[in-house]
Amino acid sequence: MEYIIDLPNDYVIIALETTGFNINIDQIIEMSAIKIKNDQIVDQYSSLVNPHLHLCDLIQRLTHITDEMVANERDIKDVMPEFLNFIGDSIIIGYYIRCFDMNFIVNKSLSLNLDLTNNKCIDCLSIARELLPSLPHHTLKDVSEHFGIDYSRAHRSLSDCRITFECYIKLKELAIQKYSNKDNFIQIFQVDSNHTNRNTPKTDLSKIKPNVDYIDDTNPFYNQNCVFTGKLQNFNRDAVAQYVVNLGGHVQNNLTKDTNLLIIANEAKRSGKIDKAEKYKLAGCNIEVITENTFIDLIKDYINI
Repeated sequence: MEYIIDLPNDYVIIALETTGFNINIDQIIEMSAIKIKNDQIVDQYSSLVNPHLHLCDLIQRLTHITDEMVANERDIKDVMPEFLNFIGDSIIIGYYIRCFDMNFIVNKSLSLNLDLTNNKCIDCLSIARELLPSLPHHTLKDVSEHFGIDYSRAHRSLSDCRITFECYIKLKELAIQKYSNKDNFIQIFQVDSNHTNRNTPKTDLSKIKPNVDYIDDTNPFYNQNCVFTGKLQNFNRDAVAQYVVNLGGHVQNNLTKDTNLLIIANEAKRSGKIDKAEKYKLAGCNIEVITENTFIDLIKDYINI
């Protein structure tokens, strides 16, 4: 797979739902794609997938996909060939696909001995960051809300495809408006893409206390032990720890067997914390690994950020 900077008219938009973030442990539970010609939808593909494991409460709450919904669905070995055939040699566009969707697709395809075409890929997240620098965060929800796009059916993969499509069209229009033409945008993008975000120095997060009068004990972070790893793109560590404790959660400096959630920065590299979380999960510990973007999607339902 080759990641490119472009604003094509013909492409396929993809989105997945999975049981978690880790490609070696977690499974795909839904795969969708929409085919675009001349910036118009001409075809679509969508299928639930039986992961042959229990879906944790966090994933069921986020995706609204239940154990019963996938119990009689086909295995990934039957769905993946159809999915890849639908994509063909098209340019692939998605939101946060570089660090999530494509990793799952490549990993599962290789495990099934399926040939991968050398598709070119575009991550809309990168385009959104370049064109909308004033947004405090750049999740799919943030960008869709910025453009007035309905996000209410998100976290089902076909809906995510359609939301991403609408966001891409708006971003494309904005790029041409701002830079006169596509080539100018691509040239500027290549120069700016080396910019990085910085976080404030690490502090003892476990000492941060709630600064609210009321805590909703129905939220998914209540009484959960949380650890963060990697350079966060949307928050500094003090701020994100405050959000968690204001929801009745606990922030740990280090991952232990009591950790319930490991939140990985969007573009975090492999780390010892991730390896340790995998071992704990395989040993039966109650731990889930989620991305920073997923964390934002979950926390926004309870805190105004």
